[in-house]
Amino acid sequence: MRNHERIAEILAKGYRSFDNAQYNDAMKYFSRAMELEIHNEEARLAYNQVIQLVVPRYHFSMLNDKERNDVYDRAIRKAVDRNKTVLDVGTGSGLLSIMAARAGAKRIYACEIIRPIADVAKAVIAANGYSDRIDVINKKSDELVLGVDIPYKLDLLITETIDSALIGEGIIPIIKHAKECFLKDNAEIIPRGARVFATLLDSQEIYEMNHADRAVGLDVSPFNSLSTNGAYPVRLKMFKHKFLCEPFEICEFNFKSDQLKPRNIEISISSPDTGTCHAVAFWFDLYLDEDTTFSSSPLNPKTHWKQAVQCFPEPIHIRDNEALQLSVCQSLTKFHFNLVQPN
Repeated sequence: MRNHERIAEILAKGYRSFDNAQYNDAMKYFSRAMELEIHNEEARLAYNQVIQLVVPRYHFSMLNDKERNDVYDRAIRKAVDRNKTVLDVGTGSGLLSIMAARAGAKRIYACEIIRPIADVAKAVIAANGYSDRIDVINKKSDELVLGVDIPYKLDLLITETIDSALIGEGIIPIIKHAKECFLKDNAEIIPRGARVFATLLDSQEIYEMNHADRAVGLDVSPFNSLSTNGAYPVRLKMFKHKFLCEPFEICEFNFKSDQLKPRNIEISISSPDTGTCHAVAFWFDLYLDEDTTFSSSPLNPKTHWKQAVQCFPEPIHIRDNEALQLSVCQSLTKFHFNLVQPN
Protein backbone atom coordinates (compact mmCIF):
# COMPACT_ATOMS: atom_id res chain seq x y z
CA MET A 1 0.00 0.00 0.00
CA ARG A 2 1.37 3.38 -1.01
CA ASN A 3 1.97 5.99 1.70
CA HIS A 4 -0.86 8.31 0.68
CA GLU A 5 -3.31 5.38 0.74
CA ARG A 6 -2.18 4.39 4.25
CA ILE A 7 -2.63 7.98 5.41
CA ALA A 8 -6.11 8.16 3.84
CA GLU A 9 -7.09 4.94 5.65
CA ILE A 10 -5.76 6.19 8.98
CA LEU A 11 -7.54 9.54 8.57
CA ALA A 12 -10.80 7.74 7.80
CA LYS A 13 -10.46 5.78 11.07
CA GLY A 14 -9.75 9.04 12.88
CA TYR A 15 -12.87 10.69 11.47
CA ARG A 16 -15.01 7.69 12.46
CA SER A 17 -13.63 7.86 16.00
CA PHE A 18 -14.27 11.61 16.07
CA ASP A 19 -17.88 11.18 14.90
CA ASN A 20 -18.42 8.60 17.67
CA ALA A 21 -16.93 10.99 20.27
CA GLN A 22 -13.99 8.62 20.79
CA TYR A 23 -11.60 11.52 21.01
CA ASN A 24 -8.56 9.73 22.42
CA ASP A 25 -8.69 7.24 19.55
CA ALA A 26 -9.17 10.07 17.05
CA MET A 27 -6.07 11.84 18.35
CA LYS A 28 -4.04 8.65 18.03
CA TYR A 29 -5.07 8.18 14.40
CA PHE A 30 -4.46 11.80 13.43
CA SER A 31 -1.10 11.77 15.22
CA ARG A 32 -0.16 8.62 13.34
CA ALA A 33 -1.03 10.29 10.04
CA MET A 34 1.20 13.24 10.94
CA GLU A 35 4.05 10.86 11.80
CA LEU A 36 3.78 9.30 8.35
CA GLU A 37 3.70 12.69 6.64
CA ILE A 38 4.94 15.54 8.83
CA HIS A 39 3.43 18.33 6.76
CA ASN A 40 0.04 16.70 6.15
CA GLU A 41 -2.29 19.68 6.55
CA GLU A 42 -5.48 17.60 6.71
CA ALA A 43 -4.16 15.53 9.60
CA ARG A 44 -2.90 18.61 11.41
CA LEU A 45 -6.25 20.40 11.13
CA ALA A 46 -8.17 17.27 12.15
CA TYR A 47 -5.95 16.79 15.22
CA ASN A 48 -6.46 20.42 16.20
CA GLN A 49 -10.23 20.01 15.85
CA VAL A 50 -10.09 17.28 18.50
CA ILE A 51 -7.83 19.41 20.69
CA GLN A 52 -10.43 22.20 20.61
CA LEU A 53 -12.95 19.80 22.15
CA VAL A 54 -10.79 18.11 24.77
CA VAL A 55 -8.66 21.06 25.95
CA PRO A 56 -10.75 23.80 27.60
CA ARG A 57 -9.98 27.31 26.31
CA TYR A 58 -9.90 28.66 29.87
CA HIS A 59 -6.32 27.38 30.21
CA PHE A 60 -5.16 30.37 28.17
CA SER A 61 -7.07 32.93 30.24
CA MET A 62 -5.69 31.30 33.40
CA LEU A 63 -2.13 31.55 32.13
CA ASN A 64 -2.68 35.22 31.30
CA ASP A 65 -4.36 36.04 34.64
CA LYS A 66 -1.57 37.99 36.34
CA GLU A 67 -3.39 38.30 39.69
CA ARG A 68 -4.04 34.56 39.87
CA ASN A 69 -0.46 33.74 38.96
CA ASP A 70 1.00 36.22 41.45
CA VAL A 71 -1.06 35.06 44.43
CA TYR A 72 -0.34 31.38 43.78
CA ASP A 73 3.35 32.13 43.34
CA ARG A 74 3.44 34.12 46.57
CA ALA A 75 1.67 31.39 48.58
CA ILE A 76 3.83 28.63 47.08
CA ARG A 77 7.05 30.52 47.90
CA LYS A 78 5.92 30.79 51.53
CA ALA A 79 4.97 27.11 51.80
CA VAL A 80 7.96 25.52 50.05
CA ASP A 81 11.55 24.86 51.05
CA ARG A 82 14.19 22.42 49.81
CA ASN A 83 12.87 19.61 52.01
CA LYS A 84 9.25 19.80 50.83
CA THR A 85 7.61 17.29 48.51
CA VAL A 86 4.55 18.38 46.55
CA LEU A 87 1.46 16.94 44.85
CA ASP A 88 -0.02 19.19 42.14
CA VAL A 89 -3.46 17.95 41.03
CA GLY A 90 -4.79 19.19 37.72
CA THR A 91 -1.45 20.64 36.75
CA GLY A 92 -2.57 21.85 33.31
CA SER A 93 0.41 23.66 31.79
CA GLY A 94 2.56 22.66 34.76
CA LEU A 95 2.85 26.28 35.90
CA LEU A 96 2.13 25.70 39.60
CA SER A 97 4.58 22.78 39.69
CA ILE A 98 7.23 24.98 38.10
CA MET A 99 6.53 27.64 40.74
CA ALA A 100 7.11 25.01 43.44
CA ALA A 101 10.34 23.82 41.81
CA ARG A 102 11.56 27.39 41.41
CA ALA A 103 10.80 27.99 45.10
CA GLY A 104 13.10 25.06 45.94
CA ALA A 105 10.79 22.06 46.41
CA LYS A 106 12.63 18.74 46.62
CA ARG A 107 10.21 16.80 44.38
CA ILE A 108 6.88 17.52 42.67
CA TYR A 109 4.37 14.99 41.36
CA ALA A 110 2.08 16.69 38.84
CA CYS A 111 -1.16 14.93 37.97
CA GLU A 112 -3.04 15.70 34.73
CA ILE A 113 -5.86 13.56 33.30
CA ILE A 114 -6.00 14.97 29.75
CA ARG A 115 -3.21 13.34 27.76
CA PRO A 116 -2.37 16.15 25.29
CA ILE A 117 -2.25 18.62 28.18
CA ALA A 118 0.01 16.28 30.17
CA ASP A 119 2.31 15.96 27.14
CA VAL A 120 2.52 19.73 26.73
CA ALA A 121 3.08 20.19 30.48
CA LYS A 122 6.18 18.01 30.15
CA ALA A 123 7.41 20.27 27.34
CA VAL A 124 6.73 23.44 29.35
CA ILE A 125 8.53 21.98 32.38
CA ALA A 126 11.50 20.95 30.22
CA ALA A 127 11.65 24.39 28.58
CA ASN A 128 12.06 25.92 32.03
CA GLY A 129 14.69 23.42 33.16
CA TYR A 130 12.79 21.53 35.88
CA SER A 131 12.29 18.05 34.39
CA ASP A 132 14.71 16.63 36.95
CA ARG A 133 12.37 17.50 39.85
CA ILE A 134 8.85 17.33 38.37
CA ASP A 135 7.16 14.06 37.36
CA VAL A 136 4.04 14.49 35.20
CA ILE A 137 1.57 11.64 35.66
CA ASN A 138 -1.21 11.25 33.08
CA LYS A 139 -3.93 9.93 35.41
CA LYS A 140 -6.88 11.10 37.49
CA SER A 141 -5.71 11.79 41.01
CA ASP A 142 -7.98 9.09 42.45
CA GLU A 143 -6.27 6.56 40.16
CA LEU A 144 -2.81 7.28 41.57
CA VAL A 145 -1.27 4.51 43.65
CA LEU A 146 0.94 5.19 46.64
CA GLY A 147 4.20 3.30 46.25
CA VAL A 148 3.77 3.14 42.47
CA ASP A 149 2.97 6.58 41.05
CA ILE A 150 3.98 8.41 44.22
CA PRO A 151 6.66 6.71 46.34
CA TYR A 152 5.79 8.19 49.74
CA LYS A 153 3.43 10.58 51.46
CA LEU A 154 3.94 14.25 50.65
CA ASP A 155 4.20 17.56 52.49
CA LEU A 156 2.06 19.87 50.35
CA LEU A 157 -0.95 19.69 48.04
CA ILE A 158 -1.39 22.39 45.40
CA THR A 159 -4.48 22.47 43.23
CA GLU A 160 -6.54 24.88 41.21
CA THR A 161 -9.34 22.52 40.24
CA ILE A 162 -11.79 25.38 40.65
CA ASP A 163 -14.58 26.63 38.41
CA SER A 164 -16.79 29.72 38.61
CA ALA A 165 -18.98 27.88 41.14
CA LEU A 166 -15.85 26.99 43.18
CA ILE A 167 -16.52 23.26 43.68
CA GLY A 168 -17.78 22.18 40.26
CA GLU A 169 -14.45 20.77 39.07
CA GLY A 170 -14.21 18.47 42.07
CA ILE A 171 -11.83 20.27 44.40
CA ILE A 172 -13.52 18.76 47.48
CA PRO A 173 -13.25 15.08 46.42
CA ILE A 174 -9.71 15.76 45.19
CA ILE A 175 -8.64 17.22 48.54
CA LYS A 176 -10.42 14.52 50.58
CA HIS A 177 -8.77 11.74 48.58
CA ALA A 178 -5.34 13.37 48.71
CA LYS A 179 -5.56 13.79 52.49
CA GLU A 180 -6.60 10.16 52.94
CA CYS A 181 -4.02 8.63 50.57
CA PHE A 182 -1.08 10.87 49.69
CA LEU A 183 -0.48 13.58 52.29
CA LYS A 184 1.36 13.47 55.57
CA ASP A 185 -0.52 14.37 58.75
CA ASN A 186 -0.87 18.15 58.98
CA ALA A 187 0.32 18.63 55.39
CA GLU A 188 -0.29 22.07 53.94
CA ILE A 189 -2.90 22.65 51.26
CA ILE A 190 -2.98 25.50 48.74
CA PRO A 191 -5.61 26.90 48.65
CA ARG A 192 -6.25 26.84 52.39
CA GLY A 193 -9.94 27.73 52.15
CA ALA A 194 -12.72 29.80 50.61
CA ARG A 195 -15.85 31.80 51.35
CA VAL A 196 -18.84 31.83 49.02
CA PHE A 197 -21.08 34.87 48.56
CA ALA A 198 -24.39 35.25 46.72
CA THR A 199 -27.17 37.64 45.84
CA LEU A 200 -30.60 37.51 44.24
CA LEU A 201 -30.46 38.55 40.61
CA ASP A 202 -32.93 40.41 38.41
CA SER A 203 -31.80 39.99 34.80
CA GLN A 204 -34.02 39.02 31.90
CA GLU A 205 -30.95 38.90 29.64
CA ILE A 206 -29.16 36.33 31.80
CA TYR A 207 -32.37 34.35 32.29
CA GLU A 208 -32.75 34.12 28.51
CA MET A 209 -29.32 32.51 28.28
CA ASN A 210 -31.04 29.43 29.71
CA HIS A 211 -34.74 29.83 28.77
CA ALA A 212 -36.76 30.57 25.66
CA ASP A 213 -40.52 30.79 25.17
CA ARG A 214 -41.26 32.24 21.72
CA ALA A 215 -39.26 32.86 18.55
CA VAL A 216 -40.65 34.60 15.43
CA GLY A 217 -44.14 34.10 16.84
CA LEU A 218 -43.68 30.37 17.43
CA ASP A 219 -43.82 28.40 20.67
CA VAL A 220 -40.33 27.05 21.43
CA SER A 221 -40.92 26.48 25.16
CA PRO A 222 -40.50 22.66 24.93
CA PHE A 223 -36.81 23.38 24.37
CA ASN A 224 -36.66 24.50 28.02
CA SER A 225 -36.56 20.81 28.97
CA LEU A 226 -32.88 21.12 27.99
CA SER A 227 -32.22 24.09 30.27
CA THR A 228 -29.36 23.86 32.73
CA ASN A 229 -30.71 23.10 36.21
CA GLY A 230 -27.44 23.95 37.90
CA ALA A 231 -25.06 26.88 37.77
CA TYR A 232 -23.33 28.18 34.68
CA PRO A 233 -20.64 30.86 34.29
CA VAL A 234 -21.59 34.46 33.48
CA ARG A 235 -19.56 37.66 33.54
CA LEU A 236 -22.22 39.78 35.19
CA LYS A 237 -20.86 43.14 34.05
CA MET A 238 -21.51 42.16 30.42
CA PHE A 239 -25.29 42.00 30.94
CA LYS A 240 -27.97 44.32 32.22
CA HIS A 241 -28.80 43.20 35.75
CA LYS A 242 -29.83 44.34 39.23
CA PHE A 243 -29.04 42.90 42.64
CA LEU A 244 -32.27 42.58 44.64
CA CYS A 245 -30.40 42.51 47.96
CA GLU A 246 -26.94 43.10 49.33
CA PRO A 247 -24.53 40.22 48.72
CA PHE A 248 -24.42 37.80 51.67
CA GLU A 249 -22.18 34.94 52.75
CA ILE A 250 -23.36 31.43 51.90
CA CYS A 251 -20.69 29.32 53.55
CA GLU A 252 -17.00 28.90 54.31
CA PHE A 253 -14.54 26.07 53.62
CA ASN A 254 -11.32 25.21 55.43
CA PHE A 255 -9.77 22.73 53.02
CA LYS A 256 -7.08 21.74 55.50
CA SER A 257 -9.12 21.02 58.63
CA ASP A 258 -12.78 20.61 57.63
CA GLN A 259 -14.28 17.18 57.02
CA LEU A 260 -15.71 18.65 53.77
CA LYS A 261 -19.12 16.99 53.88
CA PRO A 262 -22.35 17.88 52.05
CA ARG A 263 -24.58 20.28 53.97
CA ASN A 264 -27.88 22.11 53.81
CA ILE A 265 -27.97 25.81 54.67
CA GLU A 266 -30.99 28.04 55.33
CA ILE A 267 -30.58 31.79 54.89
CA SER A 268 -33.18 34.44 55.70
CA ILE A 269 -33.20 37.40 53.30
CA SER A 270 -35.10 40.65 53.17
CA SER A 271 -35.13 42.20 49.73
CA PRO A 272 -35.12 46.02 49.86
CA ASP A 273 -36.32 46.32 46.25
CA THR A 274 -39.30 45.28 44.23
CA GLY A 275 -38.25 43.22 41.24
CA THR A 276 -38.25 39.93 39.43
CA CYS A 277 -35.84 37.37 40.77
CA HIS A 278 -34.58 35.28 37.89
CA ALA A 279 -31.62 33.63 39.55
CA VAL A 280 -29.02 33.46 42.29
CA ALA A 281 -25.60 34.82 41.36
CA PHE A 282 -22.65 33.66 43.45
CA TRP A 283 -18.86 33.90 43.62
CA PHE A 284 -16.00 33.20 46.01
CA ASP A 285 -13.02 34.57 47.87
CA LEU A 286 -10.17 32.08 47.73
CA TYR A 287 -7.63 31.94 50.57
CA LEU A 288 -4.27 30.58 49.42
CA ASP A 289 -2.94 30.96 52.98
CA GLU A 290 -3.70 33.16 55.96
CA ASP A 291 -2.33 36.27 54.20
CA THR A 292 -2.95 35.65 50.51
CA THR A 293 -6.38 35.89 48.93
CA PHE A 294 -8.18 36.85 45.77
CA SER A 295 -11.79 37.06 44.66
CA SER A 296 -14.01 36.14 41.72
CA SER A 297 -16.39 38.91 42.77
CA PRO A 298 -17.99 40.99 39.99
CA LEU A 299 -16.20 43.93 41.60
CA ASN A 300 -12.82 42.41 40.70
CA PRO A 301 -12.10 43.34 37.06
CA LYS A 302 -8.74 41.50 37.02
CA THR A 303 -9.83 37.92 37.51
CA HIS A 304 -10.33 35.50 34.61
CA TRP A 305 -13.05 33.71 36.60
CA LYS A 306 -16.64 34.57 35.82
CA GLN A 307 -19.43 34.52 38.36
CA ALA A 308 -21.82 31.58 38.66
CA VAL A 309 -25.56 31.86 38.07
CA GLN A 310 -28.34 29.40 38.82
CA CYS A 311 -31.66 30.33 37.25
CA PHE A 312 -34.97 29.40 38.84
CA PRO A 313 -37.44 27.41 36.71
CA GLU A 314 -39.77 30.42 36.67
CA PRO A 315 -39.11 34.07 37.60
CA ILE A 316 -40.18 34.98 41.13
CA HIS A 317 -41.79 38.39 41.73
CA ILE A 318 -40.57 40.04 44.94
CA ARG A 319 -42.04 42.98 46.87
CA ASP A 320 -40.24 45.67 48.89
CA ASN A 321 -38.79 44.29 52.16
CA GLU A 322 -40.35 40.89 51.59
CA ALA A 323 -39.06 38.16 53.90
CA LEU A 324 -37.53 35.35 51.89
CA GLN A 325 -35.92 32.02 52.72
CA LEU A 326 -33.08 30.72 50.58
CA SER A 327 -32.37 27.00 50.88
CA VAL A 328 -28.87 25.97 49.80
CA CYS A 329 -27.91 22.36 49.18
CA GLN A 330 -24.14 22.00 48.95
CA SER A 331 -22.99 18.61 47.72
CA LEU A 332 -19.35 17.69 47.16
CA THR A 333 -19.41 19.13 43.63
CA LYS A 334 -22.22 21.67 43.34
CA PHE A 335 -24.53 24.19 44.97
CA HIS A 336 -28.29 24.16 44.41
CA PHE A 337 -30.56 27.01 45.47
CA ASN A 338 -34.28 27.16 46.17
CA LEU A 339 -36.06 30.43 47.04
CA VAL A 340 -39.17 30.31 49.21
CA GLN A 341 -41.63 33.15 49.86
CA PRO A 342 -43.03 32.26 53.32
CA ASN A 343 -45.94 34.66 52.98
